[in-house]
Amino acid sequence: MHDPAHFLPSFVWRADRDGTIQYANPWASRYLGMPAREIVGRSWQAFVHPDDIAPVLEALRTMRDGSLLRNVEVRLRRADGAFHWHVLHLQAQRDTAGRIGDTVGVATDIHHCRDAWAMYEASERRLKAAFQGARMGAWEWDMKNRLVRMNEQLAALYSFPPGTEAVALSDLWNRVAPEYRAPFQQRVEAALYCGGPFEFDYVLDNDATPPRWLRMRGHTEFDEQGALARVHGVTFDITEQRAAEDRLIHSERRYRALVESTGALAWSAGADGEIRPASEPWERFTGAESDRLVKWGWLDFVHPDDRDRTREGWLAILQRGKTGTLTFRMRRYDGAYRVVRAHAAPLYDAHGKLQEWFGTTTDVTEQHDAQAAVEARSLRLTVAMQAAEIHIVALDLASWTLFVRDRRRAERRRCANL
Repeated sequence: MHDPAHFLPSFVWRADRDGTIQYANPWASRYLGMPAREIVGRSWQAFVHPDDIAPVLEALRTMRDGSLLRNVEVRLRRADGAFHWHVLHLQAQRDTAGRIGDTVGVATDIHHCRDAWAMYEASERRLKAAFQGARMGAWEWDMKNRLVRMNEQLAALYSFPPGTEAVALSDLWNRVAPEYRAPFQQRVEAALYCGGPFEFDYVLDNDATPPRWLRMRGHTEFDEQGALARVHGVTFDITEQRAAEDRLIHSERRYRALVESTGALAWSAGADGEIRPASEPWERFTGAESDRLVKWGWLDFVHPDDRDRTREGWLAILQRGKTGTLTFRMRRYDGAYRVVRAHAAPLYDAHGKLQEWFGTTTDVTEQHDAQAAVEARSLRLTVAMQAAEIHIVALDLASWTLFVRDRRRAERRRCANL
């Protein structure tokens, strides 16, 4: 009749006090790839990974202190030479003199479980590193018990003591700055009532400068009866992002104030030349909604006689990719056409790629009219001089130079003696 170990789907051996194997079951033979008769007489250490021999010896030593059962994780060499992890259950037997005699080892393969656990731990480490790198905390709200379970990153974001894993939901909400607390709770309650994912920003109640801004994203989970059971989500620090946005907004306001102080209308355009006008100033000037001006809609407000020329001029500037200026007439809110001068400058990235255009458009009607009046007056004077055959002479005392102008030409003469 076979020993029960003969049928076990586990690696079983029995060794004497010196570690010499006295018995190996069929499963052990198949695993090691050799018949039992070749296993018997060899030391168990021949089949154990060298790094795991010391733990086994330590387990055997502690059994001599009184306990006859020990478990230890070891790697056993397979028939193909590979080592697989096993849990080795050791049980010692005493001889007639009360000394430990034979030891039975039963090894259960845990290689795949251990690999899965190692993968899980590696995944947890990567996830933890990702949360730390992103300054992001994960949480779960237990709505029935009004508890918040959190990871260590979230505890750090809220300045909870290290090791905090759960707090009351009210403790979490009370960490929100007082001026944001009521809107925060209202938005949370509205999101929970409506269900589905939600996201909003808020400020923590601390003395940090600048204030610590957090962004919360979550989604709800309901039980079988339709009651709200849990809310899962993440919270991450957006303080630097908000500070950068505030700096950008402040910079844009200063730029706009500077431009508006000159009376110019600011605009930008994509690399393709499609215009994006600053809404309010352009609406005040044209009396039209800004969406009528975007892209190429602004050409509809250019005087019909100037439209084709202006369009071709803008296309030429785009093609050159350099700063350019255009002068044309544009219809104002009252229907009057004003002479405007548009300046455009390109913006390139660090690699020399055109990103966008920035520009200003200035009403220069008064200057244009003044220049036209000067030119008209000069023309009338020239005609009168020609009719009367008048010569105009001027003397520069510093250089003793005469400037002579008649109806045909103007010339400069050096005076030798006067």
